[in-house]
Amino acid sequence: MVKKRILFHAEFSELSSGYAVYTKNLLTRLYKSGKYEIAEFANYVQPGDARLQSVPWKVYPVMPHPEDQEYAQIYNSSPLGQFGIFRFEQACLDFQPDIVISIFDYWYSGYIQKSPYRDFFKLMWMPTVDSAPQRPCWIDTYSLCDKVLAYSYFGKRILENQSDGRINNVTVASPGIDDSYSPSGTKDELRGRMGIPKDANIVLMVGRNQLRKLIPDFLETLSIFSQKYGKKKPDLVNKTFFYIHTSNPDSGWDIPDAIARTGCSDRIITTYICKKCNSICVSQYRGMVCKCNKCGSFSSHMTSVGSGIPRQALADIMHISDIGVLASIGEGFGMPIIEMKKVGLPVITVPYSAMEEQCVDIKCGEKRNWGGIPVKIKTMYTEPQTMQRRALFDKEDMAKKIYDVLTMNEVKRNQLSEDAIRCVEQFFTWDKCAEIWMNEIDNIDISDKLMWESTPPKFFKEIDELNIPEEIIHNPEAAVRWCLDNIYTHSYFTNFRVSEIVQSLVTGADMIDQFNKRSFDLNTLKNMLKDMINKNNMFENARANKFFSKHIAENTEEQNNNMKVKIL
Repeated sequence: MVKKRILFHAEFSELSSGYAVYTKNLLTRLYKSGKYEIAEFANYVQPGDARLQSVPWKVYPVMPHPEDQEYAQIYNSSPLGQFGIFRFEQACLDFQPDIVISIFDYWYSGYIQKSPYRDFFKLMWMPTVDSAPQRPCWIDTYSLCDKVLAYSYFGKRILENQSDGRINNVTVASPGIDDSYSPSGTKDELRGRMGIPKDANIVLMVGRNQLRKLIPDFLETLSIFSQKYGKKKPDLVNKTFFYIHTSNPDSGWDIPDAIARTGCSDRIITTYICKKCNSICVSQYRGMVCKCNKCGSFSSHMTSVGSGIPRQALADIMHISDIGVLASIGEGFGMPIIEMKKVGLPVITVPYSAMEEQCVDIKCGEKRNWGGIPVKIKTMYTEPQTMQRRALFDKEDMAKKIYDVLTMNEVKRNQLSEDAIRCVEQFFTWDKCAEIWMNEIDNIDISDKLMWESTPPKFFKEIDELNIPEEIIHNPEAAVRWCLDNIYTHSYFTNFRVSEIVQSLVTGADMIDQFNKRSFDLNTLKNMLKDMINKNNMFENARANKFFSKHIAENTEEQNNNMKVKIL
C-alpha cells in the first residue's frame, strides 16, 4: 500500500510555543503509526541546528543558514519570509506531498493557496479562529481548502456560519496533554526546592508576550486585589503573589514597565533561565537580566520562545500555584488552560472565543468547562487591524474571583481541582487528537490531484503589457476577468478575489496585500500577474528538469513536441 505523503507547515517541533507543542505531539503519533510519509516545513529553525538531529522525520528549515547571506536578504525582504513563502515550492518539489497541512492562522499560510503547485496536493487547514467575525478574505481562503478543521467549537461555529455553507462539516481537533505532563514532586516539595513559602498564595498566568495577552491588566488586578481586600484580609493579601511566566523581550508588552506600574513589584514572580548554565530560577521579579543563583554569572534572563524551559519544569511551576489565569482578548485555543487544569489548577478565564468552552457550558456534548471559572467581560471592542470583536475582562471581577477561590473551603477547592483534572483526562488527550487527524487524512481523496512526476509542465507566456481589448479597458470587472482568463489562470482567483482586485483598481488603493498598502492601478495588476507567471514558470521548469530531463534528452525535437508541455 502506497503511503500518503504529508508536508506539515509548522513552527519547528522542538520549540516551546503552542504551535510547536501541537506539531510535535501530532507528528510523533502520525509517524509512529507507520501509515504516512511525514515531513515538516518548519518556521524559526536554521539548517544545521543541532535540534534537527532529534527529529525522526524530514525537516525543511525556513530560516536561512547563518552563512547564506543571499537567502538571508531574500528572507528579510518580506514579512512572509519567516513563514516560508520563499522556500515552500522548493520543499514541495523535493518531498512531493499528497497533502499539505497547516495549523496556523491566515497570516502564516495564506500564500499556499497561490502556489503554482496548488493542484499537486490537497490542503488541510486548521486556522486559529480566535475572534469573530473572521475577515471575508480569510473565509474565502479557507473555503478553497479540501478539508478545514478547528481548534475549538467556537472556531467550528464561526467558520460554518460565516462561510454560508462553503465550509461544511468542520471537525474539531483540540490539542491534548500527555499523561507524562505531570509535576516531579508534591506541591510542598516543589515549593521547597524553589524557595517559595508553603503558605504563599500564587496566581499564575502563562502565555507568550503578545499584545492579545492582557498581561498588564492581569498585573493591575493585583493592585485592585490588594486595595479591595487589604483591610479585610491583610494576611491573605500580603501572602498573595501574581506569577507571570512569559517571554521578554518579545513582540508584545513592555513587561518591566507593566510591573513597575502596579506598585506591587515585590509580589510579582517571574521565571528566569541562565544563558550560561541553563539553570531555571523562580523568583520575585529582578529585572530582565539578573545574577544566576547557581553559577553566579550575570546571565539569567526571562524566558522566550527560542529559549524556553522544559515541559517538566513548566508542569512544576503550574503545580506550585493555587489558581491559573488566562487573560486574553481572544484565543484560538489557549493551551495554558488545559495545561493548568492537567495539574489540578482551577482556571479563571474570559468567556469569549475558544476560552468560553473552558469556563462555561456550551452545546457540544462535552463538559469542557469543568474546573473553569468565568470572569465578567467588561466591554467588547472592534480591533482596527482585523475588524474583529475582542473582549476586555473586568479587573474588579477578576480580583473578586481570585478572592473567592482563595477563601473557599478545602472541600470546594479540592472539587474544583478534581474537576479540572477530569476535564483534561476525558476530553484533551493527544491520542484522541491524533485519531481525529488520522481519520480525516485517511478520508481525503487524493486520486484527482495532479501527479508530480507525470503531469506535463505548464508554462505561461511572459508579459510586458496587459493588452486588454479597447472595448473593455474602462470596465474594471471585465478587464480583470479578461486578464485572468487570457493571461494567468489559477484557482486562487475566486469571485471574491476578483472583487478585491476590482475594488483596488477603482479606489486606487491595494485592497489585497495586508502588509503593503500601496497604490494600485493596471500596472500594479500587470506586475502582480507577471510575478505569479515568473514564479510558475521557474518552478515548473524545475519540476520539468527533475522529472522529464532524461526523457527529453533521449527524444528528438519532434518527440519532445508530443510530450504536451503546455504553453499558454
